Amino acid sequence: MKQEKVLQRLISFPYLLCFLLFLFPVLTVSCSEKTVLEPTAYQLASGIDMAGVQTEDRLLETWIENMGAALNFEEVQIKVFYLIFASILLAAVCAFFFPFGSLIFGLSAFIGLWYFIYQTSSYFVRIGFPMISVKAGLGAYAVSMMLLVGMATSLAAVIRQQRNSKKQA
Repeated sequence: MKQEKVLQRLISFPYLLCFLLFLFPVLTVSCSEKTVLEPTAYQLASGIDMAGVQTEDRLLETWIENMGAALNFEEVQIKVFYLIFASILLAAVCAFFFPFGSLIFGLSAFIGLWYFIYQTSSYFVRIGFPMISVKAGLGAYAVSMMLLVGMATSLAAVIRQQRNSKKQA
């Protein structure tokens, strides 16, 4: 029983570490293979100021001035990151009481993150800018790895609980 409690407490650690890993760039926005923007999740959630984007290419600079709204991600709205943050926080809290809930919230955050990246990459093609490419950044991969570790630990706790309940019955 004591090992089970220790395992439940350890489940929350990878989820809480995700908040630190969101400081790394989640997306890499490139135009003609030149990186234009590498926003973190916190920057995406709060909005990106395109006035601060600097580039050496005059054509790209003109494009940013004319299409700042497109790169501002208004259409793709970044409010989804609030849901991802909430899912990760709920996964960490559920780890103490209900490991299966932790697994579900971790999975929803994982799917939400990668669905957002997929939608953002297809967004620029839909609005007529196929030369803009959006790829997952280091932060997305790091957070995904921690979410997978958290989900695996949650699953281990659920299996352990099931085995213990069968032994007691």
